[in-house]
Amino acid sequence: MNKSLSKFLDIFWITLIISFSIYVYLDIKNIFSTLKQIQKEKIIYTMKIENETLAPLIKFGFNHALKEELKRLLKVNTAIRYIEYKNIKLGSKQNVTILTFPIIYNHKKIATIKVGYTSKYLLNSFKQKYFSKFIIYLIFILVISFLLLIYLRKRIRSLNILAQALEKLNIRKQKEIPLIDDYYEIKNITNALNKLIKQIHAFYNSQKELFKKLIISKKELETAQEIAEMFTWHYDCITHQVISQNFRKIKNKFNINKLEDFINHVEEKDNVFKKLELLCKNRLNSIDEIVTLNLSGKKYYFRVEAKFIKTKKLIIGICANITEEIKRQEEISFLAYHDPLTGLVNRTFLQEELKTLTSIADRNNKKIALIFIDLDNFKFINDTFGHEMGDKLLIEIANRLKHSIRKSDIASRIGGDEFILVLNNINSKQEVEKKIEEIMNILTKPIIIDDNKLEVTFSAGIAVYPDDTTDISELLQFADIAMYDAKKSGKNRFRFININLQQQIKKFYSTLEELKNAIKNEELILFFQPKIDIQNNKIDGVEALIRWNHPRKGLLTPYHFIDIAEKGGIIHLIDSYVLEKTIQTINKWSTNPILKNLNIAVNISANKFLEPHFVDELKSLITKYHINPSKLQIEITETLSIQNFEYTIQTLKKIKSLGVKIALDDFGTGYSSLNYIKQIPFDVLKIDQSFIRDLLKDRDDLIITKMIVEISKILNKENVAEGVENEKILEIIKNLGVRLVQGYYFSKPIPEDELKKFILNFEKNQ
Repeated sequence: MNKSLSKFLDIFWITLIISFSIYVYLDIKNIFSTLKQIQKEKIIYTMKIENETLAPLIKFGFNHALKEELKRLLKVNTAIRYIEYKNIKLGSKQNVTILTFPIIYNHKKIATIKVGYTSKYLLNSFKQKYFSKFIIYLIFILVISFLLLIYLRKRIRSLNILAQALEKLNIRKQKEIPLIDDYYEIKNITNALNKLIKQIHAFYNSQKELFKKLIISKKELETAQEIAEMFTWHYDCITHQVISQNFRKIKNKFNINKLEDFINHVEEKDNVFKKLELLCKNRLNSIDEIVTLNLSGKKYYFRVEAKFIKTKKLIIGICANITEEIKRQEEISFLAYHDPLTGLVNRTFLQEELKTLTSIADRNNKKIALIFIDLDNFKFINDTFGHEMGDKLLIEIANRLKHSIRKSDIASRIGGDEFILVLNNINSKQEVEKKIEEIMNILTKPIIIDDNKLEVTFSAGIAVYPDDTTDISELLQFADIAMYDAKKSGKNRFRFININLQQQIKKFYSTLEELKNAIKNEELILFFQPKIDIQNNKIDGVEALIRWNHPRKGLLTPYHFIDIAEKGGIIHLIDSYVLEKTIQTINKWSTNPILKNLNIAVNISANKFLEPHFVDELKSLITKYHINPSKLQIEITETLSIQNFEYTIQTLKKIKSLGVKIALDDFGTGYSSLNYIKQIPFDVLKIDQSFIRDLLKDRDDLIITKMIVEISKILNKENVAEGVENEKILEIIKNLGVRLVQGYYFSKPIPEDELKKFILNFEKNQ
């Protein structure tokens, strides 16, 4: 093969010389032809330029000037040998090429001029200047080519050996080839090839690993599709066929062997195929449908999604089983309007339905009775028999309510042990009274649950539309208030709303609205009751208490508004207000020489404490006002501490981690056990004033108080006695070992200015 290549090079060299000679001849000939053409184009270009000068002369008949201008042209341009215009003939006509040029004036042809030119001088000049040099260069190139040919023949052998080595190379085992020749180019080629071989080898290995991963991913995808009960498919816009490669992954679940059978069981099949055709025609961007698979009356739901691939005239899509998701949505929708325990409709459904029912009642000139029913002493049943028994009781009551009313009526549970009945098509209150007596008789029959015989009673409040009000919200409020009136009257009875109760409701909401404005207008102010260290005769701190500086009624105590705030659902707003004012006060007092050493205790309601972001709010306020957190004491009631016990413990630990102290208020009034108490991370135990006030009269109160003091000492907690109002009680408290007391004996709650005076007088007297 090497010899044949050498012969080829010899033949190639001879052929190259001959071909080059022919090429040179033809090229020179072509050059001459090109030069002639260039000369012609140059003459044409010259005449176009001269047209601007000659045209006016011809147009206006300046023949003498025209002749002089033509002479100038003949003299200036050596290629032009002859010019003719009518009777003007200049130069020689022999051995020239004649061209005829139109003379244009204002875009109109007004005459023609013949011009004769020759390329003789141009060609002679080319021959004299370049042809002899060209021959010398040609000989030089041929000699160099011959030498190069000899050199290349020597290197071809090395290249041939390199090619054979590449041919025998096993890319899986061998990562490089040996150096054949140390010639610079061959060495570079070998190095480059070795680098390429290594890259190919690395690419081969990476592709091998990628292929393995691809197989694993494919299996995982197939498994995921099988778990998700979905398959992919495509629709051919030309053949109108649906094809799926992985339908088999879900066919066993639905006992369908073919995709065609699956499609035939889809209720919306025709609609889906119409949309597929629209998608093929670009009339739709995509498809996202929920279809129903009907198998022997059992329905499954699938989501069908698809997009059109223009380049392939193909629709690619997926089909996923979303039956469980649809069922969950239906359950969510049910729960949105129904009570999950009893299955009765909830407050949301009731309020929406009342809008429709009142409209129907107006058209038919009928009334609607809304009955608010509440179990008497349900908390006692829960505490005695447990929440599970309580739930079973509520379910039984719900069933009795459903069976005690007509189909057109509504039974609803709105929370806890509260139910609402809506009676439609009522003509009079007497009719409602008769019906509620029947319902109460049914509800009060003994209930047997887990071999326990329960006899329960109910209190009910009734409001009638439109007699009592035409406002749905008021109707609910009126029935609620009437129910509470029934409870106050001795329970196990029902009450219709009346004028007095309506006035109470209006007063309640009026006060509630005023209270909201009071928060906005900062009419709520802090009073402070000192806590006295009776063992060391000094003021230890204060408790912050809220007062309402009412613009018309003057200063109001919490007795006048806290209960309204709790019922009206704004107690958390008051808590936030008081908490911020307290922390703001700690910040202000930090620079006051009289008040700076005092800590401030503030009571937090259950509603506020159970808010999920309460600790974050507290932390934010401490940071905002840059206070020493140990100066702040959060008071929670004993009852609150055992509600949602785990949550309470975690929340108190977070509060303590901020450096804030915890006080357990009203201790002894709740139902907590010592096991609960020892787990609560509190710092101060406050003895409720109900025990303190009767220490002189009630021996049991004295024993309980003494026991609480001993508990606080055992747990190594501080104790505070509330409600100390005379010297004899103070003496008893002091003898029991209580350190801190607060009460009217020392001071009632007072504003900040009076507190300063009190501290100065107290210190002076001491």
